[in-house]
Amino acid sequence: MNEMMSSSSPVITVTRHYNTRNKLNIFDEYDINSGFITSRLGLLKFLILLFSLICLILVLAETQTAACAKSDRRLSDQVTCYKIYTGDLFLLLVNFCHLYVIVLMAVTSIFSITSESLLPKTTFDYVFHHMAFGLYLIGGIWVLIDSLSDGRTGVIITGSLFALLCSAGHLFHGMYSYAKSLDV
Repeated sequence: MNEMMSSSSPVITVTRHYNTRNKLNIFDEYDINSGFITSRLGLLKFLILLFSLICLILVLAETQTAACAKSDRRLSDQVTCYKIYTGDLFLLLVNFCHLYVIVLMAVTSIFSITSESLLPKTTFDYVFHHMAFGLYLIGGIWVLIDSLSDGRTGVIITGSLFALLCSAGHLFHGMYSYAKSLDV
């Protein structure tokens, strides 16, 4: 009777596959979204990132040092302070905050689990880019007018022109993101 049961029972085969990848590489677990990197919005986002980084470096390079008046005897003989124009400070603040957010947006889009990033379809994306367009436009024009009227060096003028390039990039990115959000 035992023989009858074993011959009429279905046979189940269990196959196990073992992964022998090296677990020391932390990027083995993440897939890079190459579709976003090669898309129009991805290339535009990295171009904006490059322009804003160049703008930040140029505006920081223009920060002038001047000798401060010594008002306290405990200070050393030579005290260095930083002289910065209001427009430059505004552009630095906009640029730093922008770089922080745009790097986070780029990293999350690159490591997105979907084949196409969901970020361009959200309201946050096109509102962010339109706000950055306005802030970079104000900062770039403000610094350009101040630097031309004060006869400052070409470094800050170049920085303000890169701010205007960032502004144009944000305008195009915001328009494409808005059009993409309507495709949902």
